[in-house]
Amino acid sequence: MSENNCNGKCFEKFDDLLPFYIKKNNNCDCTLIKCPNYDICKNEIPQYIINCYRGYCLDCDISKYSNNEQFTKKNEIKEECPICLENNYLYKLINCNHYLCGDCIHNIHYPNYGKLEDYPIRPAFPYNDCAECEEGNCKCENYNEDGIHTYFENEDDPKWLDDEKIQEWEKNNSFFEIYCKIHIKKPVSNQCSFCRKEQNY
Repeated sequence: MSENNCNGKCFEKFDDLLPFYIKKNNNCDCTLIKCPNYDICKNEIPQYIINCYRGYCLDCDISKYSNNEQFTKKNEIKEECPICLENNYLYKLINCNHYLCGDCIHNIHYPNYGKLEDYPIRPAFPYNDCAECEEGNCKCENYNEDGIHTYFENEDDPKWLDDEKIQEWEKNNSFFEIYCKIHIKKPVSNQCSFCRKEQNY
């Protein structure tokens, strides 16, 4: 690892609901790494995330469908996919002997998040504007020892009921989460399209 490589920690997750990462330190030469199942899952992640999930992205690690295994490519020649009829590389389904192209396995069995530019930015909480608090160094009464505003942690605080900024933030934050849920396409099925065998994800 070079002096300008931090194992991918220069990348920050765009949002907890989404699998996208944004680079925060342009002085570092880290790049996102394609998951070994990239042709299927379409995920590119920082190296330290791959290290946490046994060499795969989170989707492939926690999905029983992939069993934390690398999909087996049928061969290096593109063939007609029996689902979409397009010429593409075919991959063996984990729990049966049928082959589909990576796009069809992704569209049927994996969540589809689209592209980063399809999403707005989650609104920032209105009382996280103290730089020292963000660094965890400020001890003002409204912040805890981790530099997080106490209003954000305690929804029973009266401030949540009568503060216009927080009410506006709640409304916009709810809109953001609804927008994400609408745009994230859930897996269609956990069965092989041919033999109907459960793929156990």
